[in-house]
Amino acid sequence: MAFDYQQIVFGAAWNLRRGDRNLGGLRLDRALKALEVRADIRTGAILEAGCGVGRFTANLSAHLPDARVVAFDLSRAAVVEAGHREPHVGYAVADAQVLPYADSTFDAVVFFDLLEHLEHPGTALKEFARVLQPGGLLHGYVPCEGQPPTLHWLLGGWVHGLTRRHAGHTQHYRHADLMALVQRAGFAVFDQSYSYHLLGQTLDVATFVAREVIFQRCKGERRHPEAFYDRSVLGDNWLSRLYGATRQAIESVAYIEARLLSRCSWALGVHLTARRISDKPGAQTSPGASNA
Repeated sequence: MAFDYQQIVFGAAWNLRRGDRNLGGLRLDRALKALEVRADIRTGAILEAGCGVGRFTANLSAHLPDARVVAFDLSRAAVVEAGHREPHVGYAVADAQVLPYADSTFDAVVFFDLLEHLEHPGTALKEFARVLQPGGLLHGYVPCEGQPPTLHWLLGGWVHGLTRRHAGHTQHYRHADLMALVQRAGFAVFDQSYSYHLLGQTLDVATFVAREVIFQRCKGERRHPEAFYDRSVLGDNWLSRLYGATRQAIESVAYIEARLLSRCSWALGVHLTARRISDKPGAQTSPGASNA
């Protein structure tokens, strides 16, 4: 199944705030901590790539009020929704692999759950390097479904098929391959942390299994969607409320797990922070700089 990314809207029913004790709140907190330590970023220009409906973008703007926050997504429908939610952010419809911004425009680029969707993630990373100032900051979160010994790696093609169908994941990284991809684009990674350990992985797999069950049960319906990527397909009923409450309870424990095991690499999710080190995006990084 091919996703129509120009129309799709991820997570329209999911609100997010800093301090939320869930895995989305964890991603936001780690991103803000990476950005807040640098004065040039706190008063500079920040680009969020693949912003969706702007859940993270709105928080970046609120917690970094002196910065100029710009964001884009391939989905026009998502960008319209984001603009309604946070009109003070400069939103645009754009492709991460062909950015409409001039060289050295931004002091920081952030992204969440983006690279696994792209056919050419290396091209997107080189574009991020191009639009960043030399020394600019890159921070991102990437699920690595090919990393052993995660549940996603153990279950292999079966679970990868579910994440492809219901979330559009085309890349199934190992940690080392992800780091090499980032370094080849002209970055030096200087911090890595992790989330989605055993409980988080179990929750993620269970989520996609539930989506597949719903998908199969609805086959043959007149308006059967191509995929279920958001719990809004359940509507506003007892099932949706039960799903939300159950997921919230489990995810709060997965959040504690991720906080306690933030440096344990037996994990699905990688939070990376890097700096642009080359004047020519895509050039090889200097020896010894890759994991400083």
